[in-house]
Amino acid sequence: MWAWRRRLRSLRFHARVALGRGRLPNALIVGAAKSGTSSLYAWLAQHPGVCVPKTKELRFFDNQWSKGARWYAACFEPRPRQSVVLEATPNYFPHPLAPERVRALLPDAKLIFLLREPVSRTYSHHQYRLARGEEALSFGEALAQEEARLDGAEEVQRQGGVSKAFNTHNYLYTSGYAQLLERWLARFPRDQLLFLKAEDLFDRPATVTRQVLDFLGLPPAPGLDLTPRNQLDYPPLSRASEAQLKERFDGSNRRVAELTGISWP
Repeated sequence: MWAWRRRLRSLRFHARVALGRGRLPNALIVGAAKSGTSSLYAWLAQHPGVCVPKTKELRFFDNQWSKGARWYAACFEPRPRQSVVLEATPNYFPHPLAPERVRALLPDAKLIFLLREPVSRTYSHHQYRLARGEEALSFGEALAQEEARLDGAEEVQRQGGVSKAFNTHNYLYTSGYAQLLERWLARFPRDQLLFLKAEDLFDRPATVTRQVLDFLGLPPAPGLDLTPRNQLDYPPLSRASEAQLKERFDGSNRRVAELTGISWP
């Protein structure tokens, strides 16, 4: 029974692609990973004016680009009153080609960036991969090996390929926000970008959600379930590792403050 239903859904989707059905999104939650993107996506998906695909991370602008715009559009089935068509893939944020690809296909899209204090984001990212069985190294070992693991990986991505290492083990790379933000700011006007501090989302979910709705041109929607999503419990980071990473990210953080107004103590 389930196999038959999956087959039917697959046939229906391929028919939508062939017929050019669907609509391209006009809003993206770009990242960063482990910064509350799952929570914000789940909250916005409840709004009657928002259309989301059946899968949160379509990975179109990084891994699925070769499938083409018709495939991407077919993933969305907005109803008449849904003015915002939204997708969320945190891996778009660090991908070297994502900014120019998004600009080429969705030049008027509104882009939402969630930025978490980079030391805690880096550690959370590693613990997430560890829990999923995608990481075998300890935190310290993974950071020490990151440069070697990613050797040549960015170039693979720039050539249009897919690097599993880049997608899985880019802990420090993703937390160096400044260079990544500059790529996006080089291709989009500032008024199309919304930069949010993840800690504000965690501490004041209703306030930040209203800010996002206003950015998207949507009215408030009372009764949204703002329960955090995709949370993970793990041991605290050692003070020595925390201090070392804070020093590492200091220069990037100062540039982030200049670019976005977001800063961390």
